[in-house]
Amino acid sequence: MLANVAIRKSGDCHVIVEIACVLSPEEFLAVKRACRARYKHSLEEDLAAHTTGDIRKACTIINILLIKQFRISHHLHNVLT
Repeated sequence: MLANVAIRKSGDCHVIVEIACVLSPEEFLAVKRACRARYKHSLEEDLAAHTTGDIRKACTIINILLIKQFRISHHLHNVLT
């Protein structure tokens, strides 16, 4: 998994930002689930363990926004169907 390698090797959050910007919320959630299944811990845990300062804050904010976007789109889908 590209996200896991980037975080563990360099503590670089650019790959996570790129993935978050390119993928839909559903696809990003699938990446997070795959990371948990493969590495037995979450992407968020890796970010917390291998980043610091502003990069950690930015990644946390991006993750929260994606989760909110996923929940909103999922809720709207349920309301409209």
